Formats: sequence, structure tokens, C-alpha cells
Amino acid sequence: YFVDYACNSITASLVYDYATTGEATMQAALPRVRKALPGVLTFAAVSALFDLAATYARERNDVAARIVLRVLRAVWSTATYVIMPALVIEGVSFGAAFKRSKTLMDQDPTGVGAGIVALSITSYLVAAICFPLAYVLLRAGAHLRPAVGALLSMLVVNLYWAVSGWMKIAYSTCFYLWARECERRGAGEILLTS
Repeated sequence: YFVDYACNSITASLVYDYATTGEATMQAALPRVRKALPGVLTFAAVSALFDLAATYARERNDVAARIVLRVLRAVWSTATYVIMPALVIEGVSFGAAFKRSKTLMDQDPTGVGAGIVALSITSYLVAAICFPLAYVLLRAGAHLRPAVGALLSMLVVNLYWAVSGWMKIAYSTCFYLWARECERRGAGEILLTS
């Protein structure tokens, strides 16, 4: 979780720089990420706790807990779409970024919902290509050596996770920038000019 979230914070910073200046460099991104790191690590820890609780409820076959945790996880997943960009771009604490997320979502919850649906569909499409390809490479490579098949398969699976994660954080950052611009101009004005 911590490595994944740290990488996501770097991506958010790079996407922000590219969207606002047309140039994204690690020299500009890393100081911003270093400043946001305590909030990013807190964010990762909270997300890990939610996943741990969901796994625990699933293993116990506790139906009521599973339902409650699914609802909480759905709310958490939706709210988190702008937490990372707020942490990195605005340089605020985790608590302030969470409040910022809620404020921006209250202004346009349909944008978040549409993004979640679109990203889920896109992620499923990429998975529909990558996982069968990973299986084919596993079987084909295993004819040479089992380790070659495993290596090729894991390469494709990791490529899937990297692309899927990049799509999510890139969308989150762009949505955050759009929502912030809506807030700055007034939501109705920007929606009419878009």
C-alpha cells in the first residue's frame, strides 16, 4: 500500500504539472510529494485498514458486516478520488484533504460517479486482454522453462496493475483540477462553457 500510494502521489504531481504547465519533471514533482508524504502514508494506512476489515468479514462469512463494509468501502472509494490530488497539489494534511474531497464531491457527485463507472469498464476491458494473455504466456513459456512462463505471465499481470493504477490516479487528478476550476468559476458557468 505505501509504495503504491507513494507512486500514485508522484503520478498525481506529474499529471498536475503537465496539465498546468505542459511540462512534467521529477525535479518539480518530488519536493511536492516529499511534503505530502505524511498525509499519503496516512491515506495508505486507512485504505489498508478498510481492506483488512473487509477481508476479515469475508473470511468469517459475516453477512451483515460484509454489507456494512461494502457500503463503507464504496463511500471511501468514491471520496478518495480527490484526496490524493488535494494532498499533493494543495499540500494539506490528510484530514484537510478528506474534507476538501467531500466539498468538491458535494458540488458534483455525478462527475465522480461517472468516472468510477468509466474507469471500472476500462479496467475490466484491459483485464480482459491482459489476464488471458498472461495465461497464454504462462503456458507457452512453460514449454521452454516453467520460470520463463511465470516471468512472462507476471510481467503482463504487473503491466495490467501499473496501467490500471495510472488510469485511476490520472483521472483523479484531472477530475480534481476540473472540480477545482468549477469551484473557482462557479459550477454552472464552467459546465456551460465546457
